[in-house]
Amino acid sequence: MINKISKNVNIGYARYLKKKRMDRFIEPGETSRAELHSKKVARWKSSILRLILLLLVLFLALPLFLKNFQGFKINFEGNSDKKDDESTPTDLIPVMISPKFFGEDSNKRPYNITAKSSVSVSSEKIVLIDIGAEIELQDKSKVNLSSQQGDYFLNKKELTLSQGVKVVTGNGYNILTNSAYVNLDENLITGGERVDVTGAMGDITSQGFIITNSGDEIKFYGGVELNAIVNNKNNEVEK
Repeated sequence: MINKISKNVNIGYARYLKKKRMDRFIEPGETSRAELHSKKVARWKSSILRLILLLLVLFLALPLFLKNFQGFKINFEGNSDKKDDESTPTDLIPVMISPKFFGEDSNKRPYNITAKSSVSVSSEKIVLIDIGAEIELQDKSKVNLSSQQGDYFLNKKELTLSQGVKVVTGNGYNILTNSAYVNLDENLITGGERVDVTGAMGDITSQGFIITNSGDEIKFYGGVELNAIVNNKNNEVEK
């Protein structure tokens, strides 16, 4: 009985020594399984730690990035000589160079608007500089308009002109004034400031004008003066 117990103890102790001293049986230059496993675990821990640090940096930096991106503006045209404290909100609004706008009135007659530059101040209103416009009338004749600046209202199809307004009709009238309102949908053109007109009938001055009925009628009102040209029998011209 004692010999059997002693034998079992010796066998167990031998197995224990074999397990604990595996390195004694490893060839020089080789790595034990335990060491390989330890290195693999260490690499995983290092990778997980790096991933956590990266996510933390992104979490902290993302709000700042989004804030700067939302406030980003494009300035196509500006005065580089301005100082920072002299800038205005309009300096940050994109400017379109040589824009062209096309449309049709309520009777499907075309019109077009061009400008040297424009600024879209809202979804409805566009500010234009050095404007030229052409409107086709009912009889296929055209009215040409020009001014130094104005506003174009897209949805309403309206155009307000200011500074150096010139209206040239198909029947030869040249109308000069300081401001005018144009309803592109109805072919209506009107102005309420001093008007100087030259045409086949002579020179006209008034305090306002209106072109209605798709250009068939031109009315002048407010202190109208006419220097008419009349042909007499001898084909002489009198004013």
